Amino acid sequence: MTITPRKELSMFDSTCIIVGIIIGAGIYETAPTVAASMGSGFWAVGIWLIGGFIALTGALNYAELATAYPQQGGDYQYL
Repeated sequence: MTITPRKELSMFDSTCIIVGIIIGAGIYETAPTVAASMGSGFWAVGIWLIGGFIALTGALNYAELATAYPQQGGDYQYL
């Protein structure tokens, strides 16, 4: 008995791919520049925490918008 793979991506699969792309492109390319610009490790970590807080705030805003406007269309529906 052979198992054939499905030719579709679930929501979890798609989310993992996008998160992997964002982390791969962002962390590895910008971390050395941020660390060099800040001068000390304390400020480098601080600026990453501030950026993470801003990103979390944006994600929570989009989650709220998605519950308020459940139609398909994303930004086009929100605007």
